[in-house]
Amino acid sequence: MNYSRIAILNLETRKKIYKTVKKEPGICVRELERELNIAMGRLTYHLLILLRAKLIKEESDNYFRRFYPADAVLDIKLATMFKRKSTKDTIVALLRGKKTNRELSEMLRISPPAISWHIKFLEKHRLLNRERLGRNVYYSLKDRDSILKNLIEFNTCSKRYKKEKD
Repeated sequence: MNYSRIAILNLETRKKIYKTVKKEPGICVRELERELNIAMGRLTYHLLILLRAKLIKEESDNYFRRFYPADAVLDIKLATMFKRKSTKDTIVALLRGKKTNRELSEMLRISPPAISWHIKFLEKHRLLNRERLGRNVYYSLKDRDSILKNLIEFNTCSKRYKKEKD
């Protein structure tokens, strides 16, 4: 099957899926299913066609399959992290400057072990600097400007999407 991109989007169901992915980058399969009220088998079929036509991209983050427009200006790895509220909140707190685990825990009202999990997750993706000063370990973002730019773009897409939904 080698249809043009325009022909692929002629089908109303596929067009709805594509528009939703474009409006809310990082949406997962279950969110698409609920929002568009499309059966999972049918949704999977149309997503596969959109993926093969390179109109959308797919990213997995351990728990979810997330979809992004192929022409997304967002860093997909970061956008996937922004979809997790606690991880996003940790990133936003670190945008304000370097913090210790305890400071993040108090600021975000999240337990220290949960903060440790988010820190390890962000370190695994090479987004954090670690600096030991005496007994304390301070964490800061490696590429603050790039992360901030992507966060603004992600929030802009989400706000547009929510406004259109209401």
